[in-house]
Amino acid sequence: MALEVAPKGRATADRDGAARLDPADERRESALGARHASTANCSSLGLRVAQSSVAKYMVQTAWAAKPGWWTFLHNHVPDIAAMDLFAVPTIGFDLLYAFVIVRIVVEDLVWINVTSISTADWVERQITEAFPWDEAPRYLIRDRDRIYGSVVTRRLRAMGIRDKPIAPAPPWQNGLSNG
Repeated sequence: MALEVAPKGRATADRDGAARLDPADERRESALGARHASTANCSSLGLRVAQSSVAKYMVQTAWAAKPGWWTFLHNHVPDIAAMDLFAVPTIGFDLLYAFVIVRIVVEDLVWINVTSISTADWVERQITEAFPWDEAPRYLIRDRDRIYGSVVTRRLRAMGIRDKPIAPAPPWQNGLSNG
């Protein structure tokens, strides 16, 4: 009595017509790790192999790290601007709101304006005046202030600017401060 073991993966044919396993399935098998290889593959053959032995001889794959914030900044720095709205106390203890837009690549001040009452409509007008249609950046980094409501995000989309709010509370993602 003969025992025939079917290979795992999708069988494909090479130029000579001989069947072979699809390499994509082989990579998927190796991605499962030593524990799967030692228990599933070896036990089906009647062998008992320790997980540590299998791990020692498995091909190590370098997993690509998920691109993060710094990768985004590095790849798109010519197309990025940052905006911020912050309160400035006056000598008479009143509050003024300063709105600043900076191009990241050259740290060029694009727009600055001050108001005593800030609204989403006022911020929208500032963005429209700061960027003529042919000079708008591709990405605009901003914090998660409530003033940037749907009015501002609609204006950004209409101008072809992708809105990139920073994560909540990390100073290293703020485009205008060094943290």
